[in-house]
Amino acid sequence: MNPYRTLLYLGAALLPVCAGAQAPESPPAAPDPAAAKIVCEEPNFEFGEVENSQTIEHDFILRNDGNTTLEIVKAKPSCGCTVASISNKQIEPGGTATIKAKLNLQGREGKQHKSITVESNDPDTKTLSLLLRGTAIALVSVRPRTIMVPRLISGEAATNRIRIVSREESPLEVTVTTTGNEKVNAKVVPIEDVNGYEVVLTTTDTLPKGTTFGRITVKTNTKSRPVVNVPFRYNVVGEISVYPLELAMVTQVKVLTRTLTLGPGTVQQFTVEQVIVPDASMKATIQEIQASRYRIVVSNITPSLDLNGKFLKIITTAKGMEEVSVPFKIIAKN
Repeated sequence: MNPYRTLLYLGAALLPVCAGAQAPESPPAAPDPAAAKIVCEEPNFEFGEVENSQTIEHDFILRNDGNTTLEIVKAKPSCGCTVASISNKQIEPGGTATIKAKLNLQGREGKQHKSITVESNDPDTKTLSLLLRGTAIALVSVRPRTIMVPRLISGEAATNRIRIVSREESPLEVTVTTTGNEKVNAKVVPIEDVNGYEVVLTTTDTLPKGTTFGRITVKTNTKSRPVVNVPFRYNVVGEISVYPLELAMVTQVKVLTRTLTLGPGTVQQFTVEQVIVPDASMKATIQEIQASRYRIVVSNITPSLDLNGKFLKIITTAKGMEEVSVPFKIIAKN
């Protein structure tokens, strides 16, 4: 045989081997034919604008498009205002089940976006989200619902406004029953071109240092909201601000750590020189965040009733607040 022809035969025989080294990757494995498949044709329910005394009800239909039994592990709503119940947790191939959803709009206002998470044995869709979306409309809206003034310098007065608007047909009437505190005054002012009023709250300049709590009560002539209660909280700082004003905790065996912050009030420049703890086992660390702003970390606190009523004492250079006492409030665990 011709030696050149022999080499050609050998080369041809080796070509498939070489070509095999560069062959394309094998296609992905086919999905398991014996698998459940969860389907919901309409996973989003838009309920539009609804008055907020109503409860939204809707049925989500689940279908099993797989070849084995679909098992629903659970259907979990995103919050307590939503309830979900399922008619059948095991759905045969081609079968359906219904999730009955209820969304309580009581007291809610504005855009609502609530979900129900469905967990199943579908290998491709282990969790499926069902959504209820819309807007809750209050016939009588109150803004804000709470008045919080976290930092009011001692000797200053604060002014806040509560806006009450009615969508009921009859003209709104508003009367302040009580302001909840003799140092808080209220005046009712109509809102132009709107069936509503503003209740203007003004504090005196003699609010005591610390936190002043209260609740203003307003009477209206509406059917849906005859009484409106708006709680308020004013935190009046003196020479320096301290937060929190007490160290509250529940009795337990576990040792705890708590943090306080100090900052300028009427005194802009000061230092924290020492922290005195009521128990030798505690440890207090002073951290300067920036000029005249401090973080105090109190660690190794054993919250027993023996600690209740005792004080953490902070020594500063602020004239008028050279010693700041923060009480421990220990609550007995039921």
